[in-house]
Amino acid sequence: MGDEKTLTAKLEAFMEQMATRQQALEEQMAILSLLIQKITKGDSEKNNEGQRSSRGRKRNLDLQHGGCMVPRYSKMEFPTYDGVGDPLG
Repeated sequence: MGDEKTLTAKLEAFMEQMATRQQALEEQMAILSLLIQKITKGDSEKNNEGQRSSRGRKRNLDLQHGGCMVPRYSKMEFPTYDGVGDPLG
């Protein structure tokens, strides 16, 4: 019977600890949510203000890199063995 009481006490202490941790996590989530909302709101305002300048920057980046695309596939050419010499020697 003594073991049951200690187990019950340990379980209750554990549950209290988990409840306080859960509360702290919920508070942190609320703070982070507010920060994310502020950041996204600030970013959207900056994007609306600087939309014209970003178009110009994109054109400049295209010109700097040549505006060429990397091909998806490329055929590699290897020399063929004609049977005359030792290819490893």
